[in-house]
Amino acid sequence: MNEKIRTEQKRLEKEFKNCSLDYKITSDFFRSKYFKYLSQTIRAKTKHGCLFCRTKDDLVVHHLNEIKQDNRIENLAVLCRSCHGWIHSIKLMEACL
Repeated sequence: MNEKIRTEQKRLEKEFKNCSLDYKITSDFFRSKYFKYLSQTIRAKTKHGCLFCRTKDDLVVHHLNEIKQDNRIENLAVLCRSCHGWIHSIKLMEACL
């Protein structure tokens, strides 16, 4: 992560003191400036396309380790809703085996 991103992330973390790994996830959090910043940063990193199919439509931010409170940039990936659903269905099938 480059220094400019790290500095901005620290500034936003100070502004939103509850935005840590302990943060209680609510719909307000996902509408916050902090999460919008994270979302924009990760989308810019992937040129705004789905990590798997490369579509640029209906994108969401996915937590790679499945922990919604872990909002480190390296834990976030951009997926379209279709691939995001596919990832979660694969994880669910793996858990049932």
